[in-house]
Amino acid sequence: MITTAQGPSPIRVALIGGGLGGLTFANALLKLREEDSSPPLELTVYEGARVFSEIGAGIGMGQNAFDVMCYLGLEKEYMAIADPCELCQWRYGEADRPQGVANKLSDEKLLHSTVHRADLLDVLAKNVPKEITEFGKRLVSYSQADEKSAITLHFSDGTTRDCDVLVGGDGVKSVVREQLYASEKGFDASPVYTGTTAARGLLPASTVAEIVGTEEATRPQMYLGLDQHLLIFPIQGGKVTNVVAFKTDRSVPNPVWNGGPGVAPIASEDLLKDWSHWSEKTQSVLKAIKAPSQWALMELPDLPYHAKGSVCLMGDASHASLPHQGAGAGQALEDGVVLAALLTSPLTTASNIPTTLSAYNTLRRERSTGVKNTSHELGDIIEFAHPSYKDDKEKIVGTLKVRYDWIWEWEAEKEVVKAREVLEDLVNKA
Repeated sequence: MITTAQGPSPIRVALIGGGLGGLTFANALLKLREEDSSPPLELTVYEGARVFSEIGAGIGMGQNAFDVMCYLGLEKEYMAIADPCELCQWRYGEADRPQGVANKLSDEKLLHSTVHRADLLDVLAKNVPKEITEFGKRLVSYSQADEKSAITLHFSDGTTRDCDVLVGGDGVKSVVREQLYASEKGFDASPVYTGTTAARGLLPASTVAEIVGTEEATRPQMYLGLDQHLLIFPIQGGKVTNVVAFKTDRSVPNPVWNGGPGVAPIASEDLLKDWSHWSEKTQSVLKAIKAPSQWALMELPDLPYHAKGSVCLMGDASHASLPHQGAGAGQALEDGVVLAALLTSPLTTASNIPTTLSAYNTLRRERSTGVKNTSHELGDIIEFAHPSYKDDKEKIVGTLKVRYDWIWEWEAEKEVVKAREVLEDLVNKA
């Protein structure tokens, strides 16, 4: 357990899921526990797998996410695994269109980078003491007599644990979210299929350079087309290229996934059928992938709250989104810092946990939901499906050059101060 201060009857915090957001939360507690005025807290991480692990490959990290790593004292470790880069070059991908759409150069004061998810998780996991983690603990349900009572966690192995605060960091298929919203009649908090699939693969960077040229291979590229786009970017020290081919079915307003697995292998010939009208180089990149996998991309509806009583949600459990802004991981990291700041506030007590989590809801719901929704919107824009943009080059260039600013201009240190000010205001009004 992480104990943030000496004293009787510590507040027991249970984190379900050891993903990027959850382990950021744990790291932030380790940092903030040094404050003498922090309340006594005990954190236990319950992870369903036998080890901390991440599926997927490369992700984008904006300045806000990098700032979290710096705040946690992990700047050096992060830079050792990350590939700093300019944001992206956007180009037309279809064979019958000219090349080149826009090129947003990163501000010198901002860092955009790419990183392998598993590498980032390893960096975060190294700082989390083994003794606070219980592996092989898959949550089935939780129970609580009333808001003042302890929460009992029920796991698939038949065991139970008690806690005072329950943090659901258990992903897009969150068990915590499902139960938290079970009593909300008329509202379905389940993930929704977006109509978009993503075929993914990893290639040697040298292979990609031979196909698209060194300039395009050494920095992120987004190739745009109607209802499709192809993303490539370097990871792992520029030795590997992450490839993601997006395709969206917009023929029906509320698409439904076919019921198959959300992640499955796809035959190369089946993948290439949808890209036969694209440029030769983009097709060649896809042909080079030895064993592509196809992902059905889900997102959550706008949740009316991310916290209720002594239970809160974070990361994909509360705002799972499409990946088009490269901002989903950053939002999970932000969640972790803000939640840790609130729980370690001197104003947090065992009796006012609902107030503390209400502050979390106030600080995180609107922003993370906004990032989710603008990411969905960007998918429409870069696939020429947004009615206000269509394939208008100038309008697309205009939004691409400015739409990331409000996401990146978030600073962990300032948000910690703000979080505690918001909590103080709520406590004073209670």
